[in-house]
Amino acid sequence: MSTPPIFLRSPRLVRALPKEEIEIPAPPNKPNPARSVTPRIMTAVLMAVIMFSIGITMGRMSMMMFTIPMMLASALGAYATYKYQERQYHQEVQERNSGYQGLLLGYEDQLQNLQREQVEILLERDPTPKECFEWVKDLHRNMWAKTPMDDDFLEVRLGLGKRPSTIKTEPPRPDHPFKPDPLIKSAQELCERFTYVSDAPVSVSLIESRVTGIVGPRSNVLNTVRAFIMQLT
Repeated sequence: MSTPPIFLRSPRLVRALPKEEIEIPAPPNKPNPARSVTPRIMTAVLMAVIMFSIGITMGRMSMMMFTIPMMLASALGAYATYKYQERQYHQEVQERNSGYQGLLLGYEDQLQNLQREQVEILLERDPTPKECFEWVKDLHRNMWAKTPMDDDFLEVRLGLGKRPSTIKTEPPRPDHPFKPDPLIKSAQELCERFTYVSDAPVSVSLIESRVTGIVGPRSNVLNTVRAFIMQLT
């Protein structure tokens, strides 16, 4: 008669799910656009025309030869200043957009790594029925490791799907309710994308549900029940 194998129950070793609160900062304030100098230019041109008309009427063209060019030079100077400020504005807007988009890419990489870590831990906690069968076959130390003290005691895996992420993200608040900043909207969309974890084990608690029904073709129902029993083992 063969001797039954000796099995010693080992303490359960599980990694804790990452639980962090990530707050994405708001983008820098928008730069002030260049102020229009059209009224100033139009005023200078209009004054030059008026002075030119007065000079012709009163016969003082010699004095107008100095006054009119100065007015036109003032208008040209205002226009040149406006174009310079406009270039500066567009450059600052571009730097603001590229800088904040780079910041969001950094947060996206961080959130992707945290999601991968969550999936890895959840797969370790809720293995597939095939892995459970291998545990029984090899008398793996993970057999019967769950105890009533564990928060996932008597939880069985249903399959893979989406489940809420353990990482909480806080996007920046909108600066204007009617004209939202596109950068803030990008940050909000980033947070929404990582609200759930995809391709993660989805389970049901037999303790909380108390009564669980399985509906479907008989063969599928039996396979599901066998998978549940295998997981409980």
